[in-house]
Amino acid sequence: MLRLALASIDALLAAQAEPLSTAEQARAAGLASLPRRRQYLAARQLLRRLLREVGETREGDALPLSAEGRPLLLDRPALQLSISHSGPWVACALADRPVGVDIERERPGRDLVGLGAAIGAAAEPQAFYTAWTLKEAVLKRSGQEIGLERLARWRPEPASPAAASAASWCIDAADGEQALFVALVCEGVVEADIEWPATLEPRTTGHWRLPPA
Repeated sequence: MLRLALASIDALLAAQAEPLSTAEQARAAGLASLPRRRQYLAARQLLRRLLREVGETREGDALPLSAEGRPLLLDRPALQLSISHSGPWVACALADRPVGVDIERERPGRDLVGLGAAIGAAAEPQAFYTAWTLKEAVLKRSGQEIGLERLARWRPEPASPAAASAASWCIDAADGEQALFVALVCEGVVEADIEWPATLEPRTTGHWRLPPA
């Protein structure tokens, strides 16, 4: 089982379809940054929906997530989770094996030449953001802390969909929104059940072979 969903933070918070626990509400209230608070609440909404879809209904109950390493439910360690957010978007991946997801909205004025040299990626925007998200998703899958030194240790290698352990997409800039890049890292990634917002048109930017979990 491998599931990936990308959703609008505004849409998730407007719907409020999944009851959150008292602990989750308290943690959100303790976040000083409003954007960070919104990201946290939206991510929990999306995560709870994906869990409900696989029979893990926990309305109002706390989600006992591990505090360190790759995120997983302490009472269901076979279910592996990964969450990412950037700008107005949040993504959540759920799998029965190690998984990592990363999304990154293009940032005008970012030093792609310098950062690309630091992590071993080309400075052309699509090449840079594809490599960046793939590398971050690999570290999320393994539970390692993200840093430039770790991001520079390896480079994605193109692979056929059947042999790939990662896939990447780009949602091109439109209507004033910056381009959004998405990477999913998991063995058997070609089998992923992916949910994109109806208003978006993602295009695949590659399938890749990455280091094992």
